[in-house]
Amino acid sequence: MRRYRAEPFQTDAFQGMRPYSKELVDILKARAHVRNYQILELLGIRPDGAEAIKAVSKQLEELEKFNLVKADGKGWQWIA
Repeated sequence: MRRYRAEPFQTDAFQGMRPYSKELVDILKARAHVRNYQILELLGIRPDGAEAIKAVSKQLEELEKFNLVKADGKGWQWIA
């Protein structure tokens, strides 16, 4: 299931709506600041899960484009 939800964020050629991970948004909203590695740990993503990591990174970049989160080099902060 997680793989299915991550699929739209694994390719730049995807067409249509991309459903964001509710888990990711909840993690960001619940904490003032979350380090990159903490996000992966809290989502249950292993360090060798390259495709899952790519999907999370893409989601974070998209959320940043909408001014919902802010990156500071070490982690992310929900600002909306």
